[in-house]
Amino acid sequence: MVKKVLACLLVVVLWSSCAFGEVTLYHSHRSIASLTDGHSDYSDARFLSLYVAASDWDGSATQADVNLTGTMTFSGGNYSFWDARNGGMLTNSGTQRTFGLAAVSWMHIGDSLEYAPMTERGDDINFCLGADGGLNGVNVSWNLSSHSGQGTIPNYKTTQQQLASCVPYIEFIRSGTQVTGIRWRAVNPSDTSKPAPQNYDMSFCVQTIRDKSGNTIYDGNDSWPYIEANTTPEGVITFDSPIEESEIYRADVYLNNNSDSSNWATYLWYFCKPSTPEPSLYQSNSFKASIVNGKSDYSNARFDGLFFLIEANNVMVEARHFTAEGSVTIPGGGYSLRDDNTDEELGVTIPTGTDKTFKLMMHRSAAPGDTYIEYQPVDENDTILNFAGGAENLAGRTLTWTLPAELNLSGSEALSNFKSTSQQLAQGVPYVELVSADGKLTAINYKIVTASDTSTAITPSYRTDFRLRFDRVTPDTTGGYYNQPSWMNNTSSGTWTLEKPQDLSNMDAITVRYRTWEDSNKSIIYFWVFSPAEAPSTPAITTTSLPAATLNTSYTATLTSNISGARWSVSSGTLPAGLNLNSSTGAITGTPTAAGTSTFTVKAESGSVSAEKSLSITVNRNSGGSTEVTLLNSSGGCESGLAISSALLLLALFVKKR
Repeated sequence: MVKKVLACLLVVVLWSSCAFGEVTLYHSHRSIASLTDGHSDYSDARFLSLYVAASDWDGSATQADVNLTGTMTFSGGNYSFWDARNGGMLTNSGTQRTFGLAAVSWMHIGDSLEYAPMTERGDDINFCLGADGGLNGVNVSWNLSSHSGQGTIPNYKTTQQQLASCVPYIEFIRSGTQVTGIRWRAVNPSDTSKPAPQNYDMSFCVQTIRDKSGNTIYDGNDSWPYIEANTTPEGVITFDSPIEESEIYRADVYLNNNSDSSNWATYLWYFCKPSTPEPSLYQSNSFKASIVNGKSDYSNARFDGLFFLIEANNVMVEARHFTAEGSVTIPGGGYSLRDDNTDEELGVTIPTGTDKTFKLMMHRSAAPGDTYIEYQPVDENDTILNFAGGAENLAGRTLTWTLPAELNLSGSEALSNFKSTSQQLAQGVPYVELVSADGKLTAINYKIVTASDTSTAITPSYRTDFRLRFDRVTPDTTGGYYNQPSWMNNTSSGTWTLEKPQDLSNMDAITVRYRTWEDSNKSIIYFWVFSPAEAPSTPAITTTSLPAATLNTSYTATLTSNISGARWSVSSGTLPAGLNLNSSTGAITGTPTAAGTSTFTVKAESGSVSAEKSLSITVNRNSGGSTEVTLLNSSGGCESGLAISSALLLLALFVKKR
């Protein structure tokens, strides 16, 4: 969400004599309120978090500028912060603290650069508990190679201060059950019926409207009305296409304070429909397959693990929930555990028949302000657990969980959507094909197929979403990954064109997050990891023998191998006369023209991987397999045969008399 905030900020470019523009400090606040009967409602409004960054918006940066790293120091303050990777709260005692500083990885060269405070692992942070007042007036200094500076947070406002001043207000314009537009204005919450002019310049944006699943159903990113000080801050937005009101769940609205051109403050308000928590269980299965000749290959596909989370939809999460813990009981045992962060086996096996209770902790992808909350099982060391060997045994088992009382999210549910490798391969799997030019990956074709027929896209009976990730293909930084920006919804095929071609030599793996929605309230995510480097551990030709052939009769047999995409050849010996080997399919076809047995060696190879095997084919004269001796004559007929027999008999008698 931080990246979405940063993507929408308006800024003033400050030119200087440096290699690129002057680095300045700005900050972004996130707050939440309700969306009641089609309009903003501030009765339960609250501050959520704060994000700060040193930014350069010159647009002339180079790769060297992107790779710059430095430090950012906060002198004092009383706050804690959210770790974007792991969730959880990391506290600060209020003393001076220094963070790493690095470019936000999603920014593009030639566009703009932002340098954000990071944890030691390189994950961006977000200030939470205590930020509502705890960072007011704190001095922030940074050192970024030749770009050093300092500033304070002068435009900072707590929830109460902001509500007493100026906040965004939206109201739906309806036509029956549809929303055709939005009436907006900046107001004082005590009187939302009229705009409240301010003594500073501001800019306004209804950036996105989202449905319950987080899908964007309106994008207003290009519309930022600029309101000069002491003028009327109001207007109307008309949608290109009406939106069914029942589909609208959340609206993201920005109100920028432009009172200081060198210190911007932007306020993001989430307006969400109030709702009752709906706890449910969903799981994620991990599978592995190969990329062969730029295409998905399922010949060696295998189930790799399972992790599950307790998800509570529609909960307006507060930062304090990060410290809340629960437990989950998994019956039956018969599985082993893996560290979800490192993907390493933990050497822990739960015996069959054993009921095991694990601690539940906030999942790392949830964030303060999100409208859902996720908990995942951890061990006694708070290591996030993934189920490895034996995970397929969990199918159909009922899990029972307990979560903090104030969330009202305890419950139980069966792993009913679980699918084994064979079930998933038969039902529907993601397929990708790499499109490249001059050694650069330029696009990806994707579709849903069955593993038995990857050439034909299928349309499943359930809703599906795609998301793609490239491990170690990074446009702006070293390490990490390059994401397709959002889920591709309700589609059986399509093409994703990369904004920047990527060097294929940097690609370690492609991860396809394939999400199915068999139940409108639940989802199951399949992580398919396609590895270009993956190959059979022992390449082999799996054909053990070839059937006999019949002389002058059509013949077909097919060679098989565990080498994906193998090319076939005869490396020594020869096939029986009249038979040929298809180098692509391994099929031996034709009509044999000579009887006998031929022994030969076949070879299967793909890249540097190959295997050979000696085989033979016997060609019989008839289907019975025996050899028949026949005396033939050229003139034919019974009379001719009789004449020859008589002549031979007379000759024999003559010889005997002599």
